[in-house]
Amino acid sequence: MKIKEIKSFEILDSRGSPTVATLIKSDEELAEFGFVPSGASTGSREAIEKRDNGNNFDGKGVSQVIKNAEEKLFPELIGMEISSLEEFDARLIELDGTKNKKNFGANIILSLSLAFCKLSASKEKNNCINIFTIIF
Repeated sequence: MKIKEIKSFEILDSRGSPTVATLIKSDEELAEFGFVPSGASTGSREAIEKRDNGNNFDGKGVSQVIKNAEEKLFPELIGMEISSLEEFDARLIELDGTKNKKNFGANIILSLSLAFCKLSASKEKNNCINIFTIIF
């Protein structure tokens, strides 16, 4: 499956905190969203949730985080032929280049991973339906 388009949005989670939603579209005309809550944990081993630290939402906005991903991360993913979630996640980790996801932020990376996971499931569901139709 090839990634055709990626678009992220700043949304509010159930606590009213800004977070990320990402839409991934495939070359097979499938599309799925990944929504992530904002992080509440702050342990020393936690992946880093990136924030804008600007004026929006008392510095907790993510619009600049999204802009950075649109400029530097998404172009590396669009057009990629990916066969598994493990392959996609490995590529995200490689592109971030840090152990705690501080380059792009765990929030954008997780939204991408969730969207791709759902996209893969949609593809499999479609394949299963097609096989089921052929068999019966």
